[in-house]
Amino acid sequence: MEDHSITKLSVVVMMMMMVVKGSLVTTTTTILPHRGVPQESTEGLYSSTSTPTPTGVLLAVLQDVTKASCTVVVITDSFTSPQRILEEFMAAGVWFGVVLLQEEHLRRANNTSQGHHYLLHLIERARQVRQSNTCVSVVAVSDDPSFWASFGYWSVRGRLLVWQTRMVVVTRLPLPELQALVNTSWTFTMMNTLMLIGAPQRWEVYRHLPYTNQGAQVVRMAIWRPTDGLNLLHGHQLFSYKFSNFHGAKVNVTALPYKPYWIEEEEEEKIAKTSSSKSKTSSSNSKTSSKISKKYSGADWLLLESMSEALNFTINVLPVKSWDEVVMMVEERTSFVASVVHLMLRNRVERYGFTCSYEHDVNLAFGMAKPLLRPRWESLYYPLGDEVWGACLLVLLIYPSILLLDHDAILRGRVPTLPQEFGVPRLQEVGGAHVRRGVGRGRTDQGGDGEASHP
Repeated sequence: MEDHSITKLSVVVMMMMMVVKGSLVTTTTTILPHRGVPQESTEGLYSSTSTPTPTGVLLAVLQDVTKASCTVVVITDSFTSPQRILEEFMAAGVWFGVVLLQEEHLRRANNTSQGHHYLLHLIERARQVRQSNTCVSVVAVSDDPSFWASFGYWSVRGRLLVWQTRMVVVTRLPLPELQALVNTSWTFTMMNTLMLIGAPQRWEVYRHLPYTNQGAQVVRMAIWRPTDGLNLLHGHQLFSYKFSNFHGAKVNVTALPYKPYWIEEEEEEKIAKTSSSKSKTSSSNSKTSSKISKKYSGADWLLLESMSEALNFTINVLPVKSWDEVVMMVEERTSFVASVVHLMLRNRVERYGFTCSYEHDVNLAFGMAKPLLRPRWESLYYPLGDEVWGACLLVLLIYPSILLLDHDAILRGRVPTLPQEFGVPRLQEVGGAHVRRGVGRGRTDQGGDGEASHP
């Protein structure tokens, strides 16, 4: 009964309207009740006197990436008052929508399943906000190490973030302690995440870079002070792309043969080994051993190979036995890529997030040249086909030769005749009258039957 009561808790939703620089901004604050938490202990990060409140550095970090149409989801632990954050946002004149979600009091000393269930419920609500908005940033505020351990785990299981979602971690934990926590979570290491660490009179901005010349490391990006504002260090950009250069690192890939996308062929390689023995007479023996290796090809392999050349990484294909294992290793973040055609189905949407398909069917691909305008002189030629122009040229060549067959007859004004060998009747002039001469017996033009004789 206690587990079901968590999802049935009443939620107080306050809609506040205010005018900021002539534009209307809607701030939606969702406060989830926290039971058993003393009121005086709900200041959290705002109870420190030496460290400035994080509102100023948050607005400075989100200024360039958050538009008026964007939404910022702020998730706090049970020791930080969301009402205080809302008041400071309103005083600063925020230009974006704000959703505040507060975690219920978790007795993490006992590590109760109820607390984990409630945190997952909180992340699911934040994910609903992310899916219903095109521009979302998530801010998590806490000084509790157990909160960050739970948040890092359930944010991955609950699919809270995509790369377009910017994540900001706000804490006063020392960097070594925070680094030990974030290095084990995909949310903090591989996603678009910044870490704001409070210090006396300043806030420092850090970012985990998984691929550099020195390997994975946490880099200080900027320093914020109330008097100087945000100062970027060494030309860094806050939300820069992490995967433009892998610096030759290995990227794990899982796949199974699936023609024509992924093809595997085994090849036998011969390796020569040389062994030497020392004695009174030294001798060396060479032995040859064989090794079976796999050669990959197919549409997906060629695409992955082109990506590896452009992004400078090495493909490491992990051995798998079934398609379930292929997908499971990607879910566990053991594999970085699963090269397979994955159609969007209802049961898969509950487990995976889909973006867009880069290829549907290789048989449907086609290409054509860009059409160009023909020169004007070709306007006399291209309306008719090549066969028509060829027939016209043939007539022009053959007809003059027919006229020249009987040049003398043309000069005397006689009608040109065709030879009898072709089986065509021939007209000849006999005594001023034309006689039709056939192959056999014929009829004269004067009438009567008889044979026509030669003149």
